[in-house]
Amino acid sequence: MTIDEILIDKSWTPQDEEVTYFKLSSLEKYLNKQRFSNFSSTQMCARIRELDGDSTKKKIRGKLYHLWYVPKNFKELDERDTSDLKLPDLKPVTPF
Repeated sequence: MTIDEILIDKSWTPQDEEVTYFKLSSLEKYLNKQRFSNFSSTQMCARIRELDGDSTKKKIRGKLYHLWYVPKNFKELDERDTSDLKLPDLKPVTPF
């Protein structure tokens, strides 16, 4: 596998790094094919950062591309509970 596979909408995991690179547009295409349209691009980027990923720029065939990456073990990270939101109290409140 080479970094050139990113140009054909695939992900790329270098052997010497612990991350997987991809284009956000490729992820969006994949999710649309799977009929998943619950997240906007901004929400996807926020979720990637929650999984300890981020964006970077890499040169592929002489052209600079904006890529995103996630750790190789992001599935394990996804299983942890990252929500800090408190559950609302659903008991009825009587104002008087």
